Amino acid sequence: MVREDDLRATFHALHAQGTPARPFAAADIIREGAKRRRAHRVWAVAGTGLATAAAVVAALLVLPAKEPAPQQIQPADRPTVGTTTGPPSSSWNPSTSPPLPPQTSAPSSSVPPMSNPIPTAPSTTSSS
Repeated sequence: MVREDDLRATFHALHAQGTPARPFAAADIIREGAKRRRAHRVWAVAGTGLATAAAVVAALLVLPAKEPAPQQIQPADRPTVGTTTGPPSSSWNPSTSPPLPPQTSAPSSSVPPMSNPIPTAPSTTSSS
């Protein structure tokens, strides 16, 4: 059992030495972590802004440019009426068309005159 006695002696010697001195304190670790988080946040914001600017530039390069405004368009000339010198181009001939029925000033008796040409909506008010 020499082995067990050697282990006990080794552990007793290590325990007697005490804990080694730490080169830094917990407050230093927390402070350093906060400093790194701030730096990472700055880089993240800068990277996001740069990525947004790159996306806008890429979109402007890919999208077609606005076409220039067309030249001023001149309106078409109005055709002049009654200046033709030849016969009419259609087959209509006023001398061979049937005469129109005569116009009468008296209304026909089959259609009664309208007393109120504008219809009105029924009344929806109640007398309660």
